[in-house]
Amino acid sequence: MAIDYSKWDNIELSDDSDVEVHPNVDKKSFIRWKQRDIHEKRMQRQSQVKGLNVQQEMYTQLTKRVLQLLASKEDLSKKATRVSVLAGFDAAEKCLLEENPDTPTYNEMIEDLFEQVESDMEKADETIDDTNLRQRIQIHQAKIDSVLLEIPGKLKELEEQDKEKITSEDYHEGWNSSFINKGDEKASTTTVETINTPSTSASVQRGALDSNTSSAATTVATTASAASSPEDELTLLEETVYFSTLPLAKSKEYILAHPKIATLQQKDALLISCFDLVLSNQISLAETKVRQAVLLQWVQPIIQPAAEFSQMPPKMRAEYLDKFFNNLIEDGENPAKIKFKEEVANMVKHIEHRCSLIAEEQLREDGIEGVETIQLRSMNGQELSVEVPPEDSPEWQVFKTLSPELRTAIESKSIDKVNEFLAHLSVEDAEEVLDTLGDAGVLNVEVIEEGDFEELQRQAQEEGLFDSQDNAHDSKIQELNEAELNTAELVD
Repeated sequence: MAIDYSKWDNIELSDDSDVEVHPNVDKKSFIRWKQRDIHEKRMQRQSQVKGLNVQQEMYTQLTKRVLQLLASKEDLSKKATRVSVLAGFDAAEKCLLEENPDTPTYNEMIEDLFEQVESDMEKADETIDDTNLRQRIQIHQAKIDSVLLEIPGKLKELEEQDKEKITSEDYHEGWNSSFINKGDEKASTTTVETINTPSTSASVQRGALDSNTSSAATTVATTASAASSPEDELTLLEETVYFSTLPLAKSKEYILAHPKIATLQQKDALLISCFDLVLSNQISLAETKVRQAVLLQWVQPIIQPAAEFSQMPPKMRAEYLDKFFNNLIEDGENPAKIKFKEEVANMVKHIEHRCSLIAEEQLREDGIEGVETIQLRSMNGQELSVEVPPEDSPEWQVFKTLSPELRTAIESKSIDKVNEFLAHLSVEDAEEVLDTLGDAGVLNVEVIEEGDFEELQRQAQEEGLFDSQDNAHDSKIQELNEAELNTAELVD
């Protein structure tokens, strides 16, 4: 089987030993010269292609305005007349392919053209009137039309020259695939810790007696759902951003000039940007952007022909688009206009509803994130209650210094009411309140297993273990004698 070497025919230059040069020419210098020549010609072609694309875009837009002026029956020699005729075009529209930010707008270019023509007519001693001015403009338009006809052929020729030889710009990745196993995200936990924890020795001894006995502090663990992967962001084009601020009267011309924005992807990206506006209370601007997004959705099948429009000629599609915009702009109501307004209103209502849910969820997250509070809890074998001190006691004077809300909660004799009050305080303020409650004698701790307490006390007296060093019995008695206030610090 013969080997096909034809794929190497398009290689421009090789620096291997197969390059043959004249004996009087240095081989390395020749190769460097050839490489530089190749790169210079390539950059020159790229510059020509870019210039032709800019010229084609610019002349196309200028032709629309010139034809509009020539079709007018008014006197074009008056600047006010020209401004009035061009009012239907976007005054700020300019060539986006041009990198120069100081590029004049299309309307300014048209005005410059008329001023140049009038200057030439003055030099030629011609009368500047509507008829002569139209003839001059028609001559300029004929030149522009001839240039527009030549541009596609030049672009095709330059493209063929680029394809003649293989370059590094032609390299591309043929196929690639990768897969990464990601472990599950660790769940966050919420732990309740006690402030007044029992002594270490007592905890160890109680654990030795019964490993399944619950301690004074209850630990609660809650598993948070793993964060969902973020959705892919939609890119909003600069043309779409500008289009979103246009009125309906100017939207048709802009869409025809920039058909690439008439896609469902740009519609979705524009709707997503409306969420930020609603959340920042910019409702009026959001409604305008929603209207333009719905407009993109409606004209997308016409600008980017779908199945039902694929067989429709371009001229018929343009007429269909004109009729559609006329129905939206004209005074009075019609079925298309009513349906369009309903869809815009429903979309605005949906976005506002979703934003309200997002705001509520954010408030809930902000309300529970990183908050520490103190709550009252009962220890095993003890019951915690609140009592109002007698009015003729010193504790009553301390009780009167408490806030009215806290006094009301204590008078209800409900631990839950007191906890609700403490939940709104910081840890430092809650600790001060608990100290005041202790001075007022409000908190009362009662031992439920009173019979067990008396039995252990009697056995200890009989065995004479009150003064012994037996830590096991001593810890039991100490546990029953200590009436510690058990509070819990909630750490979310």
